[in-house]
Amino acid sequence: MRCIRLLWIILVVLSLSDIVSAQEHMMFNGVELTGSVSNVVAKLQIKGYVLDEYLDDGSAVLQGRFVGEQAEVFVLATKKSKTTWKVGVCLEDRQTWRSLKSQYFELKNMFTQKYGEPEVYEFFQKPYYEGDDYELQALRNDKCVYASFYITQNGTISISMKSHKSVGRILVEYEDKANSDLRTSEKNSTILDEI
Repeated sequence: MRCIRLLWIILVVLSLSDIVSAQEHMMFNGVELTGSVSNVVAKLQIKGYVLDEYLDDGSAVLQGRFVGEQAEVFVLATKKSKTTWKVGVCLEDRQTWRSLKSQYFELKNMFTQKYGEPEVYEFFQKPYYEGDDYELQALRNDKCVYASFYITQNGTISISMKSHKSVGRILVEYEDKANSDLRTSEKNSTILDEI
């Protein structure tokens, strides 16, 4: 009887460790950000994303829908092992400051409901200020920062405003902690090999 009980306890512990290890990576749209870029791309294609191209550095660009609108999705690879470490999502361009700001706060509210309160950086630098009708110009000149960071156990999600040509857009990034650490390690290893 003790053997059976001990065996049952071992099976439960192993099952729990499988569950915990299965949740060590950041998720984007239900896809775990680990393994090769082509593996992540294949899983995103099943979800309806369309592959545009693979870049020279091993990263990939896809098109698809995210939070209800058309988006460009970048799956980024580490330099040596080509492991997925980040997904970046660029939403459609916004022609006005008002529509860009509105979209930013809508997304921020949704992500806050799911992930809790973020670290927030929202400000203008001189000579710009909100209400001067030059907000998009401030964004182009790196004098406007709107960014929220959601720190989770498995990585960081950020929502930020970016300049794109003469308009603005929202960038959402999912950075896997373990694979980001791997990226840093690979980068440092390369530098150490050079010196």
